[in-house]
Amino acid sequence: MTATAQATSAAGTYAATAGITAGTATLTINGIAIGLNLTTVAATDVANTIAAINNNSAATGVTAADNGGAITLAATDGRNITSSLALGTATNAAKQDIGLGTVAATTFSSYDLSYTGTNALVIAGSAANTVKGQTNGSTSAAATGTAISLVDVSTVAGAHTAISAIDAALSTVNTSRATLGALQNRFSTTVASLQSSAENQSAARSRIQDADFAAETAALSRAQVLQQAATAMIAQANQLPQQVLQLLKG
Repeated sequence: MTATAQATSAAGTYAATAGITAGTATLTINGIAIGLNLTTVAATDVANTIAAINNNSAATGVTAADNGGAITLAATDGRNITSSLALGTATNAAKQDIGLGTVAATTFSSYDLSYTGTNALVIAGSAANTVKGQTNGSTSAAATGTAISLVDVSTVAGAHTAISAIDAALSTVNTSRATLGALQNRFSTTVASLQSSAENQSAARSRIQDADFAAETAALSRAQVLQQAATAMIAQANQLPQQVLQLLKG
């Protein structure tokens, strides 16, 4: 089964609101706020709104075009189009005053569906999606494949049907193999990473616990030599006062 997103489009209309005054307003498209200066002149406000929308199309993914006095919004990548107008210093202004009258708060995307299988496919629709322009709800796609157990190759048409059914089955198996292979690769990478971490930790622990015998022996010998030398110096220092006392007694 494959799905292809279709371009989203919303055509607006222009109609002046009673009591509208010039001033500022904010048009929000797909979460991006766009500042507008309303003049209450239809052609000027429509042209300025189109320019402002197109200047922000990189952020919103939506472009605008004049459809003959009003504005048509379009999203070529098939995303939803949300739009709303908030007043600033202008009063009584509405979306229809900038050429976006009748444009819903959200214009939902649509997609084309291609399916080949042996079982009927049921798609649970929602307010956010439509299938080939169908109304929202459950859309059933009739089975276009044939079960292998029902294949009859005694005719040319049956042979072609068998080939299509087998191709569909192989495609399903290959897709499952690819999915499982990707999961296996992820597990293998994770296991290898954990093994490497365990080896590094074990080596670090060994370096901490295992002493260098040669270095420790040299340090012990050095300490013993220093201790013996200190003892000999102290003994000799103690003999000098005794020798002086003997000379005085003599």
